[in-house]
Amino acid sequence: MNLIKKTIQAFLSGNFCRGPLMWALFLLIANSVFGQALPDISYPTPNVYNINTPITPLKPTNNGGTVPGNVYGQVSTFAILAPAIVPNGTGSSAFFSTPNALNFDASGNLYVADANTKQIWKITPAGDVTTFAGTPGVSGSLDGPALTATFGAPTGVVVDSKGNVFVADFTGNTIRKITTVGAVSIVSTFAGSSTVGSADGNGNVAQFNKPYGLAIDANDNIYVADQGNNTIRKITPAGDVTTLAGSPTAFGSSNGQGTAATFRGPTYVAVNALGSVYVVDAVNNLIRAISPAGKVSTVSITNLSTTGSINGLRVDAAGNLYFVALRNQIFKLTNTQLFSLAGNLSGGSGAPDGVGSAAFFNKPVDLVFDNAGNIYIADQNNNRIRKLSLTGYTIDKALPPGLSFDATTGIISGTPTVAFQSDAYKITAYNKIGSSSATVEISVNGLPAPPKILAPNISYASPVTYNPGVPITPLQPINTGGAVPATI
Repeated sequence: MNLIKKTIQAFLSGNFCRGPLMWALFLLIANSVFGQALPDISYPTPNVYNINTPITPLKPTNNGGTVPGNVYGQVSTFAILAPAIVPNGTGSSAFFSTPNALNFDASGNLYVADANTKQIWKITPAGDVTTFAGTPGVSGSLDGPALTATFGAPTGVVVDSKGNVFVADFTGNTIRKITTVGAVSIVSTFAGSSTVGSADGNGNVAQFNKPYGLAIDANDNIYVADQGNNTIRKITPAGDVTTLAGSPTAFGSSNGQGTAATFRGPTYVAVNALGSVYVVDAVNNLIRAISPAGKVSTVSITNLSTTGSINGLRVDAAGNLYFVALRNQIFKLTNTQLFSLAGNLSGGSGAPDGVGSAAFFNKPVDLVFDNAGNIYIADQNNNRIRKLSLTGYTIDKALPPGLSFDATTGIISGTPTVAFQSDAYKITAYNKIGSSSATVEISVNGLPAPPKILAPNISYASPVTYNPGVPITPLQPINTGGAVPATI
């Protein structure tokens, strides 16, 4: 059961292969272990309404997994990283944060590798930001207590199943490990040394050349985008380093088996539950895939030239790829299509929150999923962490005038104000497992429905007692039905 749960957690965090068979297997396991499932929505259809007549709210019936009540595509600001104040002997100077990489631990704490301030930030689920490791603004490779240790340029961060935090120190050419026991966190050098090279081996015997991004699998193996060597390296929990793919003596975009393949400046990596690794091949501006058997291929992307330079990369439970691009947008890649999820479509930069293309970013560089299916984004030049909701409901086009769609519940309501020929609307419900769609047909008649005429329904106060010679109070009927015209 523990192995199954660990596999499920890896699936939900985006570590899943791009295959329909394994996706189906995942759904069966997830539903049996956690009771989680895809939504399964439907609506009454067709629906014929009358102009200027309020409609009975049209609600979805969901026979599947719960749909969290969020606005799909809503971008909000989760945390702003304050400048690091660094003593300089005559006063203080501020180094603005430039977050490079993100990852969550099992408790929902978010760790941020910050190359500019040379520290690791920790952000609680409530959004409280503290320094977890590193001496702000001080470059070095000093191990020891976390808050006095130094880093050269942290560019990658992952957390293993035991809660240990691993950091790619880009200029230090090492992979650092932060172990916490109680209230004490200690930094050590897990693999690599100050000597630049490409040697495999255990711990400090191994050598790296500008290690950039990290990913970790369900067995706590770490994958490193060794940028300067144009290779992808693998580190076991015991610290054994091997070269998974690519060659330090050649660069390019050739596919092939293991070290016969070539990369050019790999930056970010992602891994699924079965060991398939995805790589941002930065200089080539490609996404590459490495199978569990070590075979390298190129992920086919249509219109990739429109995205700008690719950065951070993740895989969701359905095998879809998500990445950020220097065009200041967040993209989703399915097996057949490329979608822009958020960010100004013209590539404009800024910091306003909003839904979809109404939101702005300024050099987003990495992203990560939380356990609820939201994406968190390192918005580097805005010095902040943004949150993108990917649960809720969407509709594919505008409803007839007067009708509105609630993106948190999927309910259609309102009063149609214009006659409208029948049209079909696709409504999609999203949760962290996946999505479900239903089609709704709506038309609006041009004339309002005739008013419903009710029969009178009268009664009188009874019994009534009167006194001789005393005028009575007029005895009037009580009508709870239709009106009675005042005619004889």
